[in-house]
Amino acid sequence: MAKLARMDEPIGAVEELIWNGLDADAHHVAVEAELNDLGGIEVVRVVDDGHGMGNEECLTWFQGLGGSWKAKQRVSRSGRFLHGKAGHGRLRAFALGRHISWATVGEGVEGPATTRIESSRDAICDFEISQPAPVSAGLPLGTTFEATGGGTSLSKLTEPRAFHHLTAKLALYLEMYTDVEVSFLDEVLNPSTIQAGSYEFDVTVEGADVPARLRIIEWNKKINRRELHLCDDRGIPQATVPVRVQARGYDFTAYLTWPAFGDDPNDLLLIETNIESVEARLVEAARDRIREHFRDRAAERQTELVEGWKVLEVYPYSGPPANSIEEREREMFDAVASTVAEKLPKARSPKKVALGLLRHALAADPEFLRPAISELFALGDAERSDLIRLLNRTRLSSIIRASTTITNRLDFIAALEQMVLDPEARRTVLERSELHELLEGEPWVFGEEYALHASDRSLTEVLKRHLALLGRPPATQQPVRDADGRVTRIDLMLSRAGYLLNRRHHLIVELKRPSVEAGITEWNQVTGYADAVTSDDRFASSDVTWDFWLVATKIDRRLHNQVHQDHLPPGCGWSQGGVRIWARTWGEVIEECQRRLRFYQKALEYESSEMHALDYLLQSPADGVPDILRSRANQVPAQRTSDADAALPQAPTANDD
Repeated sequence: MAKLARMDEPIGAVEELIWNGLDADAHHVAVEAELNDLGGIEVVRVVDDGHGMGNEECLTWFQGLGGSWKAKQRVSRSGRFLHGKAGHGRLRAFALGRHISWATVGEGVEGPATTRIESSRDAICDFEISQPAPVSAGLPLGTTFEATGGGTSLSKLTEPRAFHHLTAKLALYLEMYTDVEVSFLDEVLNPSTIQAGSYEFDVTVEGADVPARLRIIEWNKKINRRELHLCDDRGIPQATVPVRVQARGYDFTAYLTWPAFGDDPNDLLLIETNIESVEARLVEAARDRIREHFRDRAAERQTELVEGWKVLEVYPYSGPPANSIEEREREMFDAVASTVAEKLPKARSPKKVALGLLRHALAADPEFLRPAISELFALGDAERSDLIRLLNRTRLSSIIRASTTITNRLDFIAALEQMVLDPEARRTVLERSELHELLEGEPWVFGEEYALHASDRSLTEVLKRHLALLGRPPATQQPVRDADGRVTRIDLMLSRAGYLLNRRHHLIVELKRPSVEAGITEWNQVTGYADAVTSDDRFASSDVTWDFWLVATKIDRRLHNQVHQDHLPPGCGWSQGGVRIWARTWGEVIEECQRRLRFYQKALEYESSEMHALDYLLQSPADGVPDILRSRANQVPAQRTSDADAALPQAPTANDD
């Protein structure tokens, strides 16, 4: 119950409460906060003017987990499309405070009546429901939620990204129902005010009876993360999958609408386990279309820059190209100049000089080549020759992208080292919402060959993905249980195809927050996973091997002795029948990553500083940046470039992460 509450995700809790109000036909939903003298949030309040809840309904809805009334209905009482179905929204409310309550006025058996529901984290399974109290005639229906004692995590609600996240989530609904108004901390959510553009495309694949409709909304504000929402034919999001598209310089949200996405929302969580399914192919086709869109947008931006330079009369060419050679030269110049546009001088005269030098450098004019390249790129003879040879074999953008991938990884490892090894930071870093979420986007940390196949899922869902990867029919509905009969959840499942005899390998990673010292208790948790897999015949396959990792900052003496035995590799505490169980420290994992990257780091002459690492985290689409590191980032300069670095910044591109 506590895990479903997601205590460290207050923004998601507010979103659920807003949806509850909208599903109750509210025309106005207001999220309010009361602050203390230090600016911290003391009280969170969500008020709606919907139809409220009758006392009998409260008794039904708050007595058990799940069972939402929305599961059997597609529309509300007034005909609006419904959002929630799982019945977990009331648990999410605990992320907003230790003590929570609802005061609702709804139609009862004998007319309008008010009911009060209360609960606390000390008794998270218990909701106290009052007897109905008649209300005076004319008192409007509606519900007021209130939470107190929320703690420091509520500071996330006051950050701009909270407002932009909610705006993106509710964008299609607010466009569909123009008589609905939602306000968040006294500011009305209005998607049109932060939209930079909206684009729609048809997406078709073989086997789809009707095309899916892809909508891309670009924002002029930084949003929480880039997401691809899978919507039913009503446009209501049923699930969210990673967008896996990198488009530097753009903040956007994508919505893929297709009727069958509404058939069984739970199946959408496993949509990519069967890559041959129509749904999975639609998702991949949508990602391809998003990439194409942002390639076009990058070309448009390049054209706008060039036209602007012409208007300012700083563009180093005049008139049309004299021949095909000059035409290709201009294409090269436009691509490179737009890449370094942010680093060009602001004033007109210096900008004109810089663009002129860049033109001569690229044209390889003997009279200007050496001083121009030395001035702009600090290259000597050997480096200049290497650059010319590379540009004859590949695109400049590809060179920049490859270098950026390496430096980003070096920055992430430096940031990860701060999160798990820094004495001050590791005391506050959370497992699920911070460490776990950031690692979902960086599976290479555990090995270059791995791709992420499951995150925070039960072993039953791991079985489904396992069978799908082997091309076997889906398993029965009987869940996978451990030795105690419990349905357990794993943190990360990574898979790779083997190099010999078509063998496949799975890696299950159990993460522990950096402040936890792992011992036999944590070891038994991981061995329980392994036992559940080896004892379940549905996992059996001679072509599959398994590794189970317990990863923590420290391991105690007893566990250290368990995983350092003479007949096993260091760190491995058990090995039998293609299954191995390991306990590894973050220091070991980070050292392995650094060793893999050391050659490229030396070649690039790149040292990742604390500033670089924090800057990379803040640019990450994940929402898991620990507050302590975010506060450190505010104390260091935002720019990571020096005079030598400034020559080749990254251009806006749209490629796979």
